[in-house]
Amino acid sequence: MILGTKEWAQAKSNCILGCKNDCLYCYAKDTNVRFDKIKREDWHIEHPNKNAKARKYDGKLMFPTSHDLHMDTIGLWGTHLDKLVNLGNDILIVSKAEWDAQKYIIDRYKDTPFASNIEFRYTIGTDDEETRKMWEPGAPSMFERVKCLKYANACGYKTSVSMEPLLMKDPVPFINKIDVYVTGDIWIGIMNYLKESWFQPHNRIWMSVQQEINSKENIEKVYAATKNNPKVKYKDSIRDLLGLE
Repeated sequence: MILGTKEWAQAKSNCILGCKNDCLYCYAKDTNVRFDKIKREDWHIEHPNKNAKARKYDGKLMFPTSHDLHMDTIGLWGTHLDKLVNLGNDILIVSKAEWDAQKYIIDRYKDTPFASNIEFRYTIGTDDEETRKMWEPGAPSMFERVKCLKYANACGYKTSVSMEPLLMKDPVPFINKIDVYVTGDIWIGIMNYLKESWFQPHNRIWMSVQQEINSKENIEKVYAATKNNPKVKYKDSIRDLLGLE
C-alpha cells in the first residue's frame, strides 16, 4: 500500500528544520523530537537544513513536507525553490499558505515556461478560525489560505486542496465553496493519532471533538456526501477506516 506523501509524489525536498506554524498534530515535529534533532518547545524556531540539496528528481516532487514557506525565511527556501524549478522538476508546492510568500512564488513563475511544472496544494482542514488557532496556532488564517487558492487559480496554475487532517465534521459546504477554484484534487484524511499529552484540562474538549470527527460513523457520512464529486480523493487513513479499495 502507498502511504503518506508517496500518495502525492515520488520524491520530497525540505530546506528548513522547524516550522513556525507549530501545529499540534505535526508528524515532523514528533519525529525530529524523538530523534533528538530539536526540542519540542523550539520547533517553532526555523533553522537551515544543512542536508538540503537541490537536484533533478524522477516523477513529481513535493516541496516542502516538514516545514512551510514564510517570508521571514525566504532567503532559505526561495533560493532552494529557484534551483528546483530551474532544474526542470515537476513540483507540488504544499503549504498552509502565507499570502505574501505564496504571492511571491505565484508571481515569480507565472509568466515563465516553468509555470506548467508547478501545482499549488493548500492545506485547509477547517473554515473555523477558533479551530485553526487551537490546532495550528502559528499558521495563516483560513481566509488567507482561500485567498491564495483563488489567486493561484486566477493566474492559471494547477491547484488542489488537502483537507488532512480533517478538522470539521461536515466539510461539504466548504468544499462546495472552493470547488470552482480547484483544478485538481481535494484530498480528505483524518488525523492519524491523538495524544492526551497535547491537552490541558481546560482544552481537553478538543480531543473529544476530534475523536468524533475521526469516528467511523462520521467519516461514513462524509464519504457518502462526497463520493460523487470527482475531485474528492481519500487518503489512506480513510480508505483503511472504511475498507475502500
